[in-house]
Amino acid sequence: MSLAKHILVVDDEAVSRTMASAFLLKGGYTVSAACSGTEAIEKARAESPDLIVLDLMMPELDGNAVCRQLQSGPETAGIPVIMLTGRAERETVLQAAEAGVADYLCKPINGPELLTRVERLLRKEAGQVTG
Repeated sequence: MSLAKHILVVDDEAVSRTMASAFLLKGGYTVSAACSGTEAIEKARAESPDLIVLDLMMPELDGNAVCRQLQSGPETAGIPVIMLTGRAERETVLQAAEAGVADYLCKPINGPELLTRVERLLRKEAGQVTG
């Protein structure tokens, strides 16, 4: 890649935000961060990231509410979202899918898995893979 893809990392927990950002930076991506759902929506509109890594459990707006708002906005509807959370119950995963989440990754963050899923989604968005 000649130009680094831009990833927006959203998590209200500084440690998780920092860890995800560090893995992505090491993977060659440019990264910006937000610590709330409201800030995530503002940054997504202003920065047009290539992908968003979004925490589910946040105060004010949870990840599903953020994803629904992003999907309903013309300037943000096409941005793929990976939900990052400590909850892996089937109902939680289904709710995230209904909100428009493209992929789901459980905490604690596994760097190689995060990078693999990010790369897969970016290739899919570029039309380089199917499924």
